[in-house]
Amino acid sequence: MSTTAIQVTDALRAWAKGIYPIEAGVELLIRTALAGAGAPWIRPNADVPDRWWVDVDQISADTIGVYSGGQQRVLRIAAALMGGEPSNLYEDVAGLDREHLALVLAAIAHAGGSHEHSGDLQPDPEGRWNLNGVRHGFSRLPSLYPWPEGE
Repeated sequence: MSTTAIQVTDALRAWAKGIYPIEAGVELLIRTALAGAGAPWIRPNADVPDRWWVDVDQISADTIGVYSGGQQRVLRIAAALMGGEPSNLYEDVAGLDREHLALVLAAIAHAGGSHEHSGDLQPDPEGRWNLNGVRHGFSRLPSLYPWPEGE
C-alpha cells in the first residue's frame, strides 16, 4: 500500500502533538511542502506502521542544498524549533519572503504557547461571584500570531 501525503502529514502531526515547539516545526514543514515522505528528514517508524517522525539531525547543509534559499531558511528555522541546530535568525529571517515570514511568525507564536494563554478573570454567564468569592474563570486569548488560512 502506498503512503499518501495526507497520511504522512497526519502521522507527523500526531507524533508532534503536545510539545508546542515540535508541533510548530512540523507544521512549518507541512505548510511549506517540506514534509514529504521522500525528504531525508521525514522518517517512517520502523516499529509502528503508518507512523512518521522528523529526524532533525538530517536537516543539514548536506541535505538542504538542493532547495531554494527561502526553503533552506525555513528548514533551518523548523529544525531549530524542534531542537536541532540553532538557526542564525539574523541571516534566516531577513531572507524570507512575506509568505514564509508569516508562517515562521505563526510557528514561533505556537512554539511559545500563545494559543493557550489566558486573559482576565471572567464572570459566570449571569455576572455573579461563585461561593468562594472568585469570578467564574479565565478567558482564552487568541494566538498572538495565528497560522495563515489554508492547510
